Amino acid sequence: MRKLLETKDCEIAEDLQELATSVINEHREELGFIEDMEIQIGFVRSYLRKIKDGRIIFADTEKTKYKYTAFLPYDFVITFYEPNVQMFNDEQKRVLMWHELRHIGIGEKGYKVMPHEIEDFFSIINTQGLHWSGFDSGDWL
Repeated sequence: MRKLLETKDCEIAEDLQELATSVINEHREELGFIEDMEIQIGFVRSYLRKIKDGRIIFADTEKTKYKYTAFLPYDFVITFYEPNVQMFNDEQKRVLMWHELRHIGIGEKGYKVMPHEIEDFFSIINTQGLHWSGFDSGDWL
């Protein structure tokens, strides 16, 4: 049915790859290990809304499950949910990418998704302000 209607739930997002590269370079001291360790990240734009526990999810980072690595060349996948971020300006998308890249980590058993930490929120709030993702944080036109 989807094929007949010519609709997509999601697609590869090369522009998000470019954004991530720029953010990694900007935050090289913190995120440079991603390139140094040759961690492969797939970037997806979803056209579906994501809401969890009544909260809008702008994006998420997932570690590729072991059996899917047979099909995907990625260690992680970062998804931006377009209906939830369509009003974001470029700077807000940049901050969101920074936040998502901070979830990529390495643990004792290999790659892992890092949980939210107070330091993460402090860094973003300290540099971008408390309401970085709201309508009052930039030009929406």
